Amino acid sequence: MNTPSLTTPENSPADRLRGNPPSIWSDALLAALPYALIGLAQCVPLVLSATGLSESASPPVSIISGVFLALFILSMPVSFLLARAQNWPLWSASWVPLWALGVILFEEWARGWLTGKNTWFPLMDFLMVVVFPPIIAYGLVRMARAGRLKGILAALPIMLAAWVITNEFVPDIPEGIVSLGSWVMAGVIALFIVRSRRLGLALFSVIGLMLVSGWAHTWNGIYLGGMLPFSEPAPTPAAVFRAFVPLFSFICAIGLGPQLAQALRELGLRGGLYEGLPAYRLSLGGIFLLILTALFHIHAQVNGGSVHTLWPTPDPVARLGAYPAALWLSIIGLGFYIAGFILVFRAARRASRLPGRLPLVLLLFSLPGVPFTLFLASSSLGANQALNSPILGYILGPGWVALAVSTILLCERSASQTSPLPH
Repeated sequence: MNTPSLTTPENSPADRLRGNPPSIWSDALLAALPYALIGLAQCVPLVLSATGLSESASPPVSIISGVFLALFILSMPVSFLLARAQNWPLWSASWVPLWALGVILFEEWARGWLTGKNTWFPLMDFLMVVVFPPIIAYGLVRMARAGRLKGILAALPIMLAAWVITNEFVPDIPEGIVSLGSWVMAGVIALFIVRSRRLGLALFSVIGLMLVSGWAHTWNGIYLGGMLPFSEPAPTPAAVFRAFVPLFSFICAIGLGPQLAQALRELGLRGGLYEGLPAYRLSLGGIFLLILTALFHIHAQVNGGSVHTLWPTPDPVARLGAYPAALWLSIIGLGFYIAGFILVFRAARRASRLPGRLPLVLLLFSLPGVPFTLFLASSSLGANQALNSPILGYILGPGWVALAVSTILLCERSASQTSPLPH
């Protein structure tokens, strides 16, 4: 029985890439432009502050700062309208975080207006640590669904900005040099991603940037920014390594997690719109519950409490003793993930569209690593000393990054060798 086609060119990765017209240099430059703007927006105030020019408020400096700020603000609506007129091309993915920056700036303004400049409002703390990260993760999953390269381009600014947490107390000049260099390199990488349109090149170039930029940021934090843990006697390259590796794994998960979620969705689509897709949503919902649990745990640890303090806990839960609520929530989330994955597998097998054993096994073990990297990052920042184990931070973290990249490339190759999937 023949059924009407529900396919689109973007469902098959190979068809999607072949269907796109060759990128021209203007598209590549538009993809690189937001990185230059973000880099200048972050570095110019640092340089002015370090040289004392911002305090003197001389007319030339004021004019230059005003012109630059006007261009920065004007670029956001102009780029949005241009991307919409061109039906959201590949280069527009680089601008998505910049468009969302207005929401973050509003949050910063609201926090300052509500609490003043030198206090920390608990609600905003909760929003920044617990609420916003899942929203960002969901947005990146949606971007990866629109196209794998779009997902990478949209994640790249967020990944790079995440290293700022290591440079909070670093002097302005070293912070500005590292930051500007990192954003310039990110712009070059975005340019080549749009020009080449190759998934493997995009993944390896972004991970390479995280290695170089992340090491430089962590070096600044350990040697110049007071990030040295109390367990370290003095700043050393070994101390930089011990702080860098867990953060590197977590920041890579920001970009790799949505790609893994898209691989799971493609597997669900193999099982059909009415069986495989609901099972995919159940499985992905389990991963989001694991991420939320990790964020709740980090928020509670940073604020000197436990997960029990975040909501009223019934007596049976309070009597669990050595088994905190975070552990049980993790078990529930993992149960949802495994149950959904099994249902996805069964639906795809009934449809005789399984991609092969190796991609399935790798995908099964790769996705839970996304929330696991949150715990590794918290151990690096001192929020969870229980996970401050070398075997976890220095072997499993980078090992998971390698596993995730292999899984994404294998799933992409498997999807390119099959017929287009339902959308």
